[in-house]
Amino acid sequence: LAELQVKDTIVVMDSCFSGSGGRSVMAKGGRPMAIFVENPVLAAKNIVVMTAASGTEISSSYPEKRHGLFTYFFLKGLQGDADFNKDSAVSIGELYNYLAPQVKKIAKEKNMEQTPQLLPGIDLLENKANIPLGVVGK
Repeated sequence: LAELQVKDTIVVMDSCFSGSGGRSVMAKGGRPMAIFVENPVLAAKNIVVMTAASGTEISSSYPEKRHGLFTYFFLKGLQGDADFNKDSAVSIGELYNYLAPQVKKIAKEKNMEQTPQLLPGIDLLENKANIPLGVVGK
């Protein structure tokens, strides 16, 4: 991805792994994901990665909303719930700051831990936190 001839690349992952098979110990609705970025500062050059959970957590489903827990709040955020500054645009920073606490809260209510990640990290994004992802109402 770093070799693409683009200004910025944003990767969003809400992984789904069935865990099927007779010996599976995966909880029903689990959506496991593992990600490792060797050097987050290098990733900051032109790649931002948002994941549904940390590398040690399970990305869970949200059956009541017919989505993954992360995906549900990701979409709600893009629809305008994350437009904190009311400029009719949702940036990567606004989206992450909206969905991370929502996902953590609902996961906790379901006796799970799920912490969305933003790599290289909101504090290392500098001006990339303001990359617009969508226009509200369009």
